[in-house]
Order: sequence, then C-alpha cells, then structure tokens
Amino acid sequence: MSSRQIPPSTTSTPLISSNDNNTNRETSEKQLNEHDRMRMKEFGQIFNRHSSINRALLEELFRKEPSEYTQTVYRYASRIYHCLKEEQINPILKALANTKDEQVQIKKSTLDVPKIDYASDQQKRRTLKLAFSVLRYQKIVEELLEETQFFSNYPDLKDELSLVSTVLYDYLSRKFQPRDDPADLDDKEDLSNNDQFVSTIENAILQERTRLAAALARNRIKSQALSLEDLLPENLREVQQHSAELPVYAWVNLIKTDMETVIKVFENNEQMKRVKTITEMDKRTFYVDYHCSNLLVFHYTQKQRIANHYLVRDNHLYLQDKSSCIAAHTVRKLLTKKDNICLAYVSGGLLLQLLIVLTDELESKIYAFGGRTEENIRDIQTKIKTLGTV
Repeated sequence: MSSRQIPPSTTSTPLISSNDNNTNRETSEKQLNEHDRMRMKEFGQIFNRHSSINRALLEELFRKEPSEYTQTVYRYASRIYHCLKEEQINPILKALANTKDEQVQIKKSTLDVPKIDYASDQQKRRTLKLAFSVLRYQKIVEELLEETQFFSNYPDLKDELSLVSTVLYDYLSRKFQPRDDPADLDDKEDLSNNDQFVSTIENAILQERTRLAAALARNRIKSQALSLEDLLPENLREVQQHSAELPVYAWVNLIKTDMETVIKVFENNEQMKRVKTITEMDKRTFYVDYHCSNLLVFHYTQKQRIANHYLVRDNHLYLQDKSSCIAAHTVRKLLTKKDNICLAYVSGGLLLQLLIVLTDELESKIYAFGGRTEENIRDIQTKIKTLGTV
C-alpha cells in the first residue's frame, strides 16, 4: 500500500521577527497614550474654571440655589397651610364607603386662618407664596415623608406635619442645599435663626436628604417627570408654568442714577444683551419697556439674580410688576408742572415711591392716604428716604 505524500506548500506566511513585534507594540502604545491624553485633555476642560466653553456647565453644576425664606416665614406659612390643606381621607372609612350601600359621609373640618402680624409687606408676600406653594405640592410632600418613614426616625416631629411639610418643600425646591437668609431682607425681619424646633426639622431633613432625594427620583422616573413641577396634576402645572414664566420687571430710580448707567451695568458687568422686544428675549437679554420709560424687562429665569443684585440693594433698582407701574406712568403723562396727585391707598408705599421718582422734576405734591398704623407710616417714610430725596 503506497503512502500518499503531501506536497510542500507553495505559499507561506512571512515570519514576523521579534524586533518587528516590539516596534508594533511600541507604536500601538504610543498611539493609545496620545489618544488617552487627548481624551483627558477634553474631559479636563470641564474642570477648567477658565474655560469659556464649559463655564455655563460649571455655573449650573455648582450653582447655589438662593433661599427666599427665614425660619419665621416657615412658621407663619405652616400656620396658613395647616388651616387650608386638604385632609387625607381615612382609608378605613373610604373602604367602608365603597362596600356598604350607606355611603359614609366624610366631612372636612375647616379652620380659620390665623391673624399674623407681619414685620413687613415683603415678609407677608413671602409667607403667602410659600404657604400656597406647599398647598400645591401637599400630596407629593406627604407621600415622600411616608415612603421614607421620616416620622419613624424622628417621632418627636410627627405632631408638626404642617411645619415639616413646609420646610421640606423649600428644601425640595432648592435641591436640599443648606439654607441661607435672603440678601434682600427688610431690616425689621428676624435674622436670629434661634427657633430651635425649626432648626431641628432642618437638620433632620438634611440628615435624610439622600433617602428623600432617592424617593423623589423614583417618583419622577415612575411618572416620567423631568422636574419637580412635572409631578403636579396637569391643571395645576399649567397655572404654575404660566405664573413662573412671567417676565421680571424692575424700574430705575432716576433720582439716584440714570437709564444709561444701569443699562451699561447689565451689558458690561453682567454680559447681558439689550434687545428691542419681548419676542427676542432669552436668559441673557433684557429690554426697556415700550410703555414705561424707566422700566427694564428681564427673562423670568433671572428673578432671583435681579432680586439679589447690588443695584436693588442700593436702591437704584426696584422690582415691581408692570401692571402697577403703568398706572403711575399714565398719570405722569397727564400732569402739568404744578398739578398735584391724590393717592387713595398707599399700601406698602412702592407705588408712591415710583410716583415720586416720575414727578421729581415737577412742582407737584403727592397726598397719600390709607396708612394702616403709625408704624406703617414710619416704614413708608423710611422707604421714601431710600430714594435719595431730601
């Protein structure tokens, strides 16, 4: 039996020397290192504080959420919220109502809103704003407290659900950042922060913020909500969105400064662009109102930034809605040099201040009525002096 021989191959793979292997490996490592260095350089731009490309990202990442409220406002707002909040239906009564022919009548007890002696109109506005904000988010806040078993860990706080809910809402809206007192507080407001019980609640929320934030994140994922506001029912969400997106109006105190100076501050110092109409508005723009010559209009996202601006603190700029400003400007256009004005209700004095500014070059006298108390009158007189009048 003859054996079959396999002929030698006519083609062969060229051998690679060890020197060539070393060269290829070094080249590969060199290319990899260059690639890594490039990626590291690009990634490092995020943490380069001098990078203009990523400055906006850095500002958003480390942005300090400003607080509008003091411990006193927490107390006042929780009282109002406690009286107006919707009582949750007892689940046992609800089950009985669904299973029996005789429907169980569940009555909601209502409480009268307590009278509160506010230190200033500003404190009153902040208190009411916080109270009604908590009312909108009542279900969300109480579900978070229940889901995280907050009161199991802090049983001493369980009898103060309204106060805890009020404080928690503020911390939710500020991403659980520690609270600082607002920069534009009235001199009469209490800044001592010596309310030990409120401090205990704040510390408890900060201790539990990881669990609370995780529970909130789960609810947002479940509801496909991109923000806290998206967790609200649609009817409340639409109302809040419309209110939140109203422009920010601020009039210039022409006694202390002038329009050109203030405009340059925002253009040069704040890198904001002046536009002509509201249709051109974005976060970094502003314009001079068409109807009110000393009124500046800013994007709604700039509300806290403008409120904390040094021009506001130095009484060069005053925040006031256009609906109030336009009345003063309309009256001004009807006045001659010696016409006088009668203001029937002085309220907090802001409209009176604007009238004084607009009539500064005239010989007009303004008669203001409606001061509630001697303290209210003294407060208005102090505000008038901040305009720069003699």
